[in-house]
Amino acid sequence: MGTIIAIMGIDGSGKSSLIKRLPLESRHFYSALSKSRDSKLSGGMQKRKDIRSNKIRWFLGYLIRVVIPNILFILKIKYFSKKLVLYDRFIFDTVVSLNSASKKNILEKIMLLFLNLFPKPNFIIFLSIDPVIAYERTGEFGVEVLRRKQNELRQVLSLERNVHEFEVTNSSESALNLIRELGEEENLT
Repeated sequence: MGTIIAIMGIDGSGKSSLIKRLPLESRHFYSALSKSRDSKLSGGMQKRKDIRSNKIRWFLGYLIRVVIPNILFILKIKYFSKKLVLYDRFIFDTVVSLNSASKKNILEKIMLLFLNLFPKPNFIIFLSIDPVIAYERTGEFGVEVLRRKQNELRQVLSLERNVHEFEVTNSSESALNLIRELGEEENLT
């Protein structure tokens, strides 16, 4: 059986940098969306004639391009492989983003259902960082937005098992060492 390790944290916490330092297979949770030029999926809904219709189209596109392929990939790795795969972000990030962006609505309830039904990673590495430092690294969003997202992410992850939180300062060596140890324990590296 394979192992999935999800690397979680706000933008600028060092997820991608940490993954690049390890000679392991990796996958970005939203890779299908970042490769897509389809404006319905990549956020370019400038014409908002029917907001409800756009939300439904976005959700269906998200389901088809992100959720289903990730479920199939995770099940393949966990049950039919002996690989260790690092995930840059995971379904938890989507739940936090939807929770922040919307009022309580049907899409959020459906995403929470997915959170409960979605195959879980074997381990979660949560990179916690001062939002001011994260903002200085990326220049994206604002410090308060990053602070809120980190708190919401921490809250969602508190419901999960096998979460290892690391305070990121200038180095992520302790997280790097844990991932190496997990790989050795599973005889996967």
